[in-house]
Amino acid sequence: MRGNTMVETPIKKRQGGIRQRLYLAVGAIASFALISAVTGWVSLSRLDRAIVTVTDEGVASVVAALALAERVADMAGAAPDLVSAATEAEVKATAAGNKEREADIRAVLDLVAARVTGETLDKIKTETNGLLANINRLEQLVTARIQTSSQRLQETQGLSKAHEGFLRFANPLIDDAVVDLSGSMLGVTRSGDVARIERSLTRMANNDLALVQATATLIGEVNNAVGQLAVGAQAANRAELADISKRFAASSERVTKALTVVEKINPHPELIKATKEVLSFGDEGTGLLSFREQEIDSQEYSLSTLRTSREAAKRLGALAQSVVEDANIGVADATQQAKRVSMVGMTTLVIVALASLAAAFLVGWLYIGRRIADPLTLLTGAMDRLANREWTTDVPDRERSDEIGAMARAVQVFKENGLENEQLQVEVERNRQSTEEQRKAQEDLLDRAVGEVVGAAAGGDMSARIDTSALSGMTARLGERMNGLLGTVDNVFVNLGDALGAMARGDFTHRIEADYDGVFDRLKQDANRTAQQLSETVGKVTFAASSVRDAAAEISTGSSDLAGRTEQQAASLEETAASMHEITATVKQNADNAEAANKLAATARNTAEKGGSVVQDAVAAVSRIEGSAKKISDIVGLIDEIAFQTNLLALNASVEAARAGEAGKGFAVVAQEVRALAQRSADASREIKGLIQASTGEVREGARLVNLTGTSLTEIVTAVKKVADIVGEISSASREQAVGLEEVNTAVANMDEMTQRNGALVEQTTASATAMARQAQELADLVGQFRI
Repeated sequence: MRGNTMVETPIKKRQGGIRQRLYLAVGAIASFALISAVTGWVSLSRLDRAIVTVTDEGVASVVAALALAERVADMAGAAPDLVSAATEAEVKATAAGNKEREADIRAVLDLVAARVTGETLDKIKTETNGLLANINRLEQLVTARIQTSSQRLQETQGLSKAHEGFLRFANPLIDDAVVDLSGSMLGVTRSGDVARIERSLTRMANNDLALVQATATLIGEVNNAVGQLAVGAQAANRAELADISKRFAASSERVTKALTVVEKINPHPELIKATKEVLSFGDEGTGLLSFREQEIDSQEYSLSTLRTSREAAKRLGALAQSVVEDANIGVADATQQAKRVSMVGMTTLVIVALASLAAAFLVGWLYIGRRIADPLTLLTGAMDRLANREWTTDVPDRERSDEIGAMARAVQVFKENGLENEQLQVEVERNRQSTEEQRKAQEDLLDRAVGEVVGAAAGGDMSARIDTSALSGMTARLGERMNGLLGTVDNVFVNLGDALGAMARGDFTHRIEADYDGVFDRLKQDANRTAQQLSETVGKVTFAASSVRDAAAEISTGSSDLAGRTEQQAASLEETAASMHEITATVKQNADNAEAANKLAATARNTAEKGGSVVQDAVAAVSRIEGSAKKISDIVGLIDEIAFQTNLLALNASVEAARAGEAGKGFAVVAQEVRALAQRSADASREIKGLIQASTGEVREGARLVNLTGTSLTEIVTAVKKVADIVGEISSASREQAVGLEEVNTAVANMDEMTQRNGALVEQTTASATAMARQAQELADLVGQFRI
């Protein structure tokens, strides 16, 4: 190109170019800088000695002491967070931070040891090591407290479940005991046997009533023990916990006594096991109260250790302050010396700096500005205009023999090359437009050809192809591949149509033999498998048709058996007629005996209405019944008193639970259960009292009736003996009648069953034989159309 081949006439450089003159100017300025540097070095050396005295001896010890105090305070400040941690995860997170703080404290302690000596250093080490030991011990105490608290919460949940299990057995037991007691009372009021009444009352007093009383006591004491455990699990100090432990021990003894009574009257293994399980939560060493005691101890030790740590941090702060005060005295002396040295150095540097500024101004204005900066500004403007394609721009200073002249001549070469490149770009753009028009024409041809082929395929014509003679390059290759794809699809559809046509004609032996790939191969395999499965199905249907014909022959045999059973039915009917004759005679005899029995029964009834002797033993028994009823009333009063006291105890427990706040919620639930139990006991006692009052009135009425009916007992006995003889005859006749009726029933049942079976069998056989014959023939004709 012209820009690269043009020949420039070398211009001889003048003596003393820009480089040499810049060297001279910079050398002058550097001389003044050297003078400033020497002056500053001397001043800074003196100042450095003063600063070293301050930093190495004073400031370093102050910084180390204050850093130690700061980190110790940070460690002591994190201790309350550790004490208040609620989970082991929080303890581990705080402990990890403490480990980092401990490492930092020990590193700072080493710095302090390097700058502080004597008794002060020994005190700092002792206090620091003691603080770190307290923090580590505090981590162990808090971890132990959290673990114990977790175990206590688990025990509390277990206690709640055990108490629910106890109530599941105890509540039904007392309900059943009250029901049994009520039933016994009702039985006493309805009984007329004096001895039986006495036995019932004795059993009620010794068993039913005692069981109700013992079970109520057991439930109340267990609820009381559970409430004490729930309160103890939230005890605030050891004194309160000790008092609750004593009360729980007393409740446990009362529970054991009540359980012994219940076990003696009504052994209940599940109730015993549930009761012992509830009491086990108060065992010493492993129970709920022991876990709370351990938790209180850990908390107290943690608070004591926290106070010790805070005191150690305060002492370390005082020691750090003493180190700072000692260092301040030395720092003050070194500071005064540094000020004097600094003043001398500053005065010298100001004088040298003013001289350097004057020399720099002269060099910059006389030489750099006029001989370098101005020509470079003109050359920069020419380059900007050339960059904007202003090729008529004139490049200045091309005749200069220094570096600026060389730059101007190089810019001139760039100008000439830019003109030539612009002409080449115009020619390249014309060629690109021509190529783009040819490519678009090829794409239009291919698009129209593909549209025609796809339209034909959509209409069912797979023979259409793309004419590639008018295409070239990539469009021609795309057309050829499209034609190949259409040919493959056409062959697949032809083979598949032949196979389906053969199956439509009933020929299942036709298979597709051509080889295909991918989805076409799966289509081929599916079509062949369909033909194979249809062939196998038709074969099975053919075999089933022959089986149906065999079944028709068996049905004919069944019809013959049906005729034989019909004959047996006729014989059974004859036997039934004979049995009915015997039954008639027996029924007549029973009617005569029944008439005689009616006459004797009327006589006995009249005699009973006239009876009236009083049995003395019955009167005495009534008196004893009244005395027993009075005792039962006293016992019911005792039950009312127990229910009242239990209700009062539950009310007090509710008040204490309300005072305990959130911690007393579990105890409040127990108190509610106790009040409900007391209410049920009171309701049961009122029901029993009502039954006793009703039974007392009925006993009095019974005494009057005994007096009226006693006189008729002897005559009734005589009449009953005659009635018994007649009833014996009636019983004998009834036995004969039962035998005859059994024979009749058997015969009639057999006849009915056989008749129903025969009728159904005849209908089913007829319908099945007809349908089977017709369907077998149709099936044979249908199967005969296929080739398999």
